[in-house]
Amino acid sequence: MRLEHCKNGDIYEFISAYTKYQMSKGNQMKGLYKHDKPLLRSMFNQLIDGLSSMHNKAGYAHMDIKLENILISNQGHLKLCDFGFSTYASNLVFKKLGTEAYMAPEIHNARTIPCDARKADVFSLGVLFFIFAFGAPPFHSAQ
Repeated sequence: MRLEHCKNGDIYEFISAYTKYQMSKGNQMKGLYKHDKPLLRSMFNQLIDGLSSMHNKAGYAHMDIKLENILISNQGHLKLCDFGFSTYASNLVFKKLGTEAYMAPEIHNARTIPCDARKADVFSLGVLFFIFAFGAPPFHSAQ
C-alpha cells in the first residue's frame, strides 16, 4: 500500500488562512458561504462521499472527524486521516471518543446509553460544514 504525501496541509490550516484573509478585507462573514459557495459545495461533497464510502463500503466509522484530520492532496482532493478512534460502522459506541468541539452530544453519555457510530460521524460532519460555511464553530462543547 502506498501512502500519498499531502503537501498542502490540512483543512484547519486552509480555513484559518481563509478566515484571516476575509478579516483583513474587513469582511464580517469569514467563511466560504458568502465568498465561495462552489468551493464550499465541492469540499463538502467530497467529505460526504468519503464518509459514505467509509461507512457503507469499508464498514468503518471514523469517530474523530475534525479540521485537523482532513488533508488536502496535491490535486486539491480532501483525504480523511487519523483513524485511531475508528470502529466498525455497525457497532454501538460505549465510550467517549473524538474531539470535544466536534463531538455529538450522545457521545458524552455513551457509557450508560450506547450510541450509533455512524450518526456520531454525521454530527461531526455537520459541525465541519458550519465551520466551512461561516468560519467559526457553532459551539465550543457538545455538552
